[in-house]
Amino acid sequence: MQYLETVLLHGEHNFHCWGTRDIFWIHAKYLNYMFAGNIISSLAYLSPLKTFWRIVKNRSTEDFSSIPYICTLMNAILWIYYGITKPDSFLIATINGFGAVTQIVYILIFLVFISPRMRAKTALLVGLLDVGFAAAAISFTHFMFQGDVRIVVVGFICDCSGMLVYASPLAAMVRKLEKLTIPRSINLYGAQSVTVRYLQYRREIYSVSKNAWFSWNVLKQKTVITTKSVEFMPFLLSFAILLNGGFWTLYALLAKDILVGIPNGIGLLLGIAQLILYGIYHRYEPLKEASDNLEDGLQNESLIPACDSVS
Repeated sequence: MQYLETVLLHGEHNFHCWGTRDIFWIHAKYLNYMFAGNIISSLAYLSPLKTFWRIVKNRSTEDFSSIPYICTLMNAILWIYYGITKPDSFLIATINGFGAVTQIVYILIFLVFISPRMRAKTALLVGLLDVGFAAAAISFTHFMFQGDVRIVVVGFICDCSGMLVYASPLAAMVRKLEKLTIPRSINLYGAQSVTVRYLQYRREIYSVSKNAWFSWNVLKQKTVITTKSVEFMPFLLSFAILLNGGFWTLYALLAKDILVGIPNGIGLLLGIAQLILYGIYHRYEPLKEASDNLEDGLQNESLIPACDSVS
């Protein structure tokens, strides 16, 4: 185990303190863990196939979210860099290379079948996260750090993006129910502070300063709990997250690799939470939503809101 930990954290081979039999056994154990983890990760990457068959068949993304796949592509790119940077991590790079290819295919399908109004916003999000952020993170760590410090920094960035990936399917739990718009330009005179009560669904009260010109979008949120529907939180994706997080958490405990353990431990907990929700609400009939809301792809709008100019 000491040798395994050394290989995982430093990529060093201290053969002088091990017999040939010990070295062979530990290498075999290490490779078995890695191959098993890669098989499970491959299944996790392929788990959305049923969802995308539905999208292609219906020629619509309906209310499915592209966020998990955009985040997963970013995470895979960063882990590829980690696998290249850290010695003896070839299998980490290869499985994430496979993952990156699958996510690119999924995102392309989204871009083909998503509504025209949302296509540009989805493409912008891909550009910001999968191209912009990934390139910035790789460039920054490559030029600013060296050796073990670079490995730790890259691993930390991968951990943060990994936690985002594990949480991203929960985006299905947050859906917009309504979009209420206060008129684009309202000139407020007189009182030092004015309270605007807009026609409401829960009588929200907003305070607006004097002489403010504003445009306001009020977005109503609806969750799996309130809709009692898990229609757009795919079971296989949640189950794959649980299985993948559980295996790599166990692996991290045995190998004492905290960089692998942190995101996957959180992923295990999030996977459990998602399956609990699925178990509670999977028997409920999904509420009928207006087809135009589904076609508009409102699930992504909160991430890239429209920028209304101030008159």
